[in-house]
Amino acid sequence: MKSIQSIVTLFLFQLTLIPNGFSQETLKTGPKAGSRTYAQNFKDMVLAECLVKAFPKNPIYTRDIASSYHALIEWTYFDLEKAPIETTKLVEKYLALDYSNLFADTESPGIEWNFFKCLDLYHSNDLEEMTKKFVIHPNKTFREENTLLDEAKKQNP
Repeated sequence: MKSIQSIVTLFLFQLTLIPNGFSQETLKTGPKAGSRTYAQNFKDMVLAECLVKAFPKNPIYTRDIASSYHALIEWTYFDLEKAPIETTKLVEKYLALDYSNLFADTESPGIEWNFFKCLDLYHSNDLEEMTKKFVIHPNKTFREENTLLDEAKKQNP
């Protein structure tokens, strides 16, 4: 009996030596937006804008989404002068859509389906066209361009 307890104890001890899949280093990597393309980050910004406008009464979520939106601005290369006006119009257009559903309205009256509206905007041809119009170097990433810049600075101090 002692030997079984010893084996189990040894096994459990060895389990503690196996590295955890969620190490502190893994958990502290930060947002991945800098590695996504400028086009993807632009679309993510529009989704964030839509969500903030769709659900303005929740200050915690709104603040979190707005902060993420402002961080995305730093990781996206787009026409900052013209795009915000157009994205706001597009968001307002989608949030104004009538998604009423008689079956759902009887079970959950007052639902506006704003999350679906934001998702439909995110996956729309409208947003795809806007991305092509306003995003400069859509297939490049912030990290890619800044790594190249850092390398150039090292070669030519």
